[in-house]
Amino acid sequence: MNRVFPYLFVNNANEAIKIYKKAFNAILIGDITYLESNDEANQKISHATLAIEKSQFFIGEADLIDYDKNSRITVNVELSSESKVKQAFEVLEKTAKKIFYKPQYLPWSSLGFSLRCQFEIDWMIYYRK
Repeated sequence: MNRVFPYLFVNNANEAIKIYKKAFNAILIGDITYLESNDEANQKISHATLAIEKSQFFIGEADLIDYDKNSRITVNVELSSESKVKQAFEVLEKTAKKIFYKPQYLPWSSLGFSLRCQFEIDWMIYYRK
């Protein structure tokens, strides 16, 4: 499956999820991933997936990511092969403003990378079978 969808980084993702579920009749897909915390009541969300009709987006806590105050969205692109991931990296790395991580194995992907391109867009590109 090939998809492009946003990853929103907000302050208080728990509250945002409640509001988005109510506002858009969104549903939570799968499990919420939390950061390690000794205080379960104040756990911060690192990743959750919401669906609005047939579209999806990810959401997580803004203060957990190295983002500028004006940059709180990452465009996720799920490509159809590892070779396409490598090609995308080879093109984008040449003029990238910041590389968050180079192509590597990820818990949700056999190969993926993340960077901020020359146009100040943050990308998370990966392949998943």
